[in-house]
Amino acid sequence: MMFPLFKNRFALLLAATLAGCGSAGTEPTPQPDGGLVVELQHVVGNVPLALHERFTTEAAEPFVLSRFDYYLSNLQLRRSDGSHYAQPESYHLIKESDPASMRLPLLDVPPGDYTHLVMTVGVDSARNVAGAQTGALDPLNGMFWTWNSGYIFLKAEGYAPQPGSTNLPFALHVGGFQGQDNSIRRVVLPLPGGSVQVRKGIESVLHVQADIRKLFAGPRPVVMTQVNTAASTQVADNVAAGMFRADDLHQR
Repeated sequence: MMFPLFKNRFALLLAATLAGCGSAGTEPTPQPDGGLVVELQHVVGNVPLALHERFTTEAAEPFVLSRFDYYLSNLQLRRSDGSHYAQPESYHLIKESDPASMRLPLLDVPPGDYTHLVMTVGVDSARNVAGAQTGALDPLNGMFWTWNSGYIFLKAEGYAPQPGSTNLPFALHVGGFQGQDNSIRRVVLPLPGGSVQVRKGIESVLHVQADIRKLFAGPRPVVMTQVNTAASTQVADNVAAGMFRADDLHQR
C-alpha cells in the first residue's frame, strides 16, 4: 500500500536532481543594457523615395534620383539635464540603394530618460585628414574626393527632366570642412512624446524620415536648372534646416 507513495517521491527527487544538473556550473545570462535603433526612411514629401522614379520639388520642378548617399556620424542621445550618451566609433554611410544601411543600432545605452537625438551630417574634420581608413570611411565606398582631400558628405545624382523631352543631368556633391567651405552640419531632433525611457532588456525603435525635397528647399533654395552650380554650404544649410524629422518611437 505504501509503494505508490514511495514511487511518487522518487519521481519528484529524480526531477529535482535532473533540474539541478542542468543548471550546475552556469551563470545566469546577463541582461544587456537597453538600446535604441534608429530606422531611417527617405521620402519626397509624404511619398517614399524610389530611385529612378520621377518626383517634384516644392517648387514643382521635376527630378529623378539615381543615387542618394550620405554620412551620419557622432550619434548622441541627450538627456534633459544636458548630459549625453555618445556612440563609440560612430560613422555610418547611408545609401538609398542599401536598406540595411538605414538601420543604425545604438547598443548598450546607459539606462535613463533621453529627450533628443543628435547627429552630424558629414564627417568630422579629424577623420577628414586621418589618411586611409576602413569600414564606412573606406575611400573605396566612392565618398572621398579624388581631386581634393576629405570626404564627400552627401551625393545626390540624377537628372532634371526639361521641356522638349530633354534631361539635365546633375551630380550634387556636398563636402568641405574648413573655413567658409565648411559643410559639416549638426542636427538635433526632439524625440516624439518628449523623451524615451531606455531600460535594461528593452529595445526602443526611433523612426526618422529624411525628406529629399529639403535638399532643394529651405533657407537657401536650389533651382533645378542651376543645381550643378549650387554651393556645398547652400545644400548643407537646407539639410540642417529641416531634412530630418523624428517621426515615431516605440518599444519592444
